[in-house]
Amino acid sequence: LEPAEFTNFTVSTGTCLEVYSLCQFVISATLSNTLPSTTQSGLLVLTTPTEVDLATATGCSATLDGTAIGCTLSDPEVHVSHTLTGNFKNSTVVITIENMRTPNSNRETGSFTLVSSLQISATQYLISRSLTGPKFTATQLGEISTATVVRSETLVGASANFNFAFTIEHPIPNQGGLSIVIPSTNQATIPDGVTLACGLIEGSIKVKDLTCTLTGKSLFLEEICNSSGCPAGDSLKVSVT
Repeated sequence: LEPAEFTNFTVSTGTCLEVYSLCQFVISATLSNTLPSTTQSGLLVLTTPTEVDLATATGCSATLDGTAIGCTLSDPEVHVSHTLTGNFKNSTVVITIENMRTPNSNRETGSFTLVSSLQISATQYLISRSLTGPKFTATQLGEISTATVVRSETLVGASANFNFAFTIEHPIPNQGGLSIVIPSTNQATIPDGVTLACGLIEGSIKVKDLTCTLTGKSLFLEEICNSSGCPAGDSLKVSVT
C-alpha cells in the first residue's frame, strides 16, 4: 500500500520575499493519517530544497492543532515529534523556521517534502508523505547601487570605451553574469560587425577578461566572478571597449 498524501501543504515567508535574505518560513500541512508519539517512535521529517539554506537557521518550532511539540534542525531536514495522546488524523501541523536564507536568485526552488513514519524493531515504516510539495520563489531583487558610467570620448557621435562601476547588494555566484542594457534609439549604439572586448578591471575577487555577447540592446557579460563568486557589497568596475 502507498502512504497517504498530506493535504493543504503550504510554505510562506509572509512579506519577506527578497533574494538571499534571512526569513521566517512557515510550513503548514494537514495530516492524512495520525502522527504517533515519540513513545511509538513517531517522526515527521520536512526536507528543504537545495536552493534555500537551512544552515543559516537559528531555530525552529512546531505545533500540532495549536499545541507546541518538538522541533529540531538537521540540515537539510527538520525533525518534528510529540509526546501527546490522541488520534491526530486530519490535524494541522505548523512548522516555523527562523532565519532560513532564501535562494540567491528569483529562480523557483525545488519541492519541500514531508514524510511521517514510525519505527518498529529497528524498521522504519511510512505513514504519510508528500514528495512533490510546494515550491518557493523570491520575487524581490537586490539593488545595484552607486552605479556610474564613464566614457573615454565626450564628442557627440564619436566612438568611445565605457567603464561601468557599481556595488552589488547580494552575492553573484561563480556562474553568474551581468546584463547591461544600452539606451534606446537615437542614443548610444554599437555598430553592426564591431567586436567588443569586455573585462573586469576592479573587484575584490580578481581582474580578468570577460566574454560578452550583444543581443539587441542588451550586453551580457558571462561568468563575471571566479569560482568563489562575488561577495555581497562588492564594488565592481567593468570595461567595454
